[in-house]
Amino acid sequence: MTRSVLAELLDGVAVLHVGGEIDITTADPLRAELSTRLAAGDDLVVGCTEVTFMDSTGLSALVTAQNHASRRGTRLIVVGNHHAVLRPLQITHLDAVLTIAATSADALAHLERRDDKAP
Repeated sequence: MTRSVLAELLDGVAVLHVGGEIDITTADPLRAELSTRLAAGDDLVVGCTEVTFMDSTGLSALVTAQNHASRRGTRLIVVGNHHAVLRPLQITHLDAVLTIAATSADALAHLERRDDKAP
């Protein structure tokens, strides 16, 4: 089971690149990085294009992060347009709760469009 979480800051947005399997044995570093980035007040893009498997632990990490972001007034977007990410989100109806983008560029553009509408 491989898993990686790499972080970078692009135009004031924290971008996490997550890869491999996200399950009960690998989710703790993801949870920690999500928490750290959200505590810093950053909008967050979670790139899951390299995720090969996600169980309920991974889903829980994303929902917890979304709730944290909502409470802090920041935004979270999940990037992933393939079966390993979309299928668990669709089965659990979390695709209606989380903002999902096909690419990181789409996610950043979505955040930028929302910034343009801010008062």
